[in-house]
Amino acid sequence: MPFLELLEKEIIEFKNVIEFGALLEGRKDVIRLVLLPNDFFKLKDFFEYYFPAFSIKSSTFVMKDVFNTPTFDRFQHRVPSSNDPNGERVVFVGIEKAVNEAWCIEEEGCQDELTANRYGYPQCCGTSYKQISKKNLWLDMFLDLPNKFSKFNLLANRFASITSPWLTYHFDYFPCSVKCEKTLKICKLNREMLKRSDLSEFVSLIDDHLSGVLIIFEDSVWYLHMHELLMGNWQFDQGKNPLVSGGKSSGLKFKGLRLESKSASALINSNWLHTDSGKIGIYVFSN
Repeated sequence: MPFLELLEKEIIEFKNVIEFGALLEGRKDVIRLVLLPNDFFKLKDFFEYYFPAFSIKSSTFVMKDVFNTPTFDRFQHRVPSSNDPNGERVVFVGIEKAVNEAWCIEEEGCQDELTANRYGYPQCCGTSYKQISKKNLWLDMFLDLPNKFSKFNLLANRFASITSPWLTYHFDYFPCSVKCEKTLKICKLNREMLKRSDLSEFVSLIDDHLSGVLIIFEDSVWYLHMHELLMGNWQFDQGKNPLVSGGKSSGLKFKGLRLESKSASALINSNWLHTDSGKIGIYVFSN
């Protein structure tokens, strides 16, 4: 797959590499991107050279940011391109019929369930995205669980895809839940696809990135790779700053972790906080 060329030029993200691979396998028939005009023309030249059978088309509108939340949620709305000719546009790549259908759906306002179906995303995830669009935080919905300590298959780790180095097996959508079986099935297929491809060396790198511990306290979020913990660094003298932190919990540092069979605790500043208290969430992703 020659898509690393686009990744290196920062035209696409790694999750788009996964989607393009699925397109070549016939498991997807259209892909949605949001690109600046110059990147659109570079992508168009790329596909005309490598994959001329695929169609590529851009929206008549541009996307403008409405607001961003502290937990990586980015909300945009559509405005006429005449308002900003250099703004980001929605770009569609794939089989011509599917591209035209996706283009029409987005030009007519983009209903979440209809959009999810057209891009091959689980219907349950399209439905849940309505709540995110209403400014509910995606991470809160993703981890809407009765227990504050849980263990999951690493393939369920969508959070890792929005942290450096942004590797993933996920398509470009927000799963309705960390337990979404349809999403897990997609990720399994994508992992097998990479193993068969000329990008097979990425599999171990992705597995390492997805193997980690997600810690959520108040409005701060930390993500630790398992290899950090396996090296014995269960306590960090200097402390780790959160990846995400709002004003309420600014100044907090993660300093230690204790994992047990059915619970866990984390050292935040000078206090050990236990998941049984309900005040902190600790979620483990591993094989």
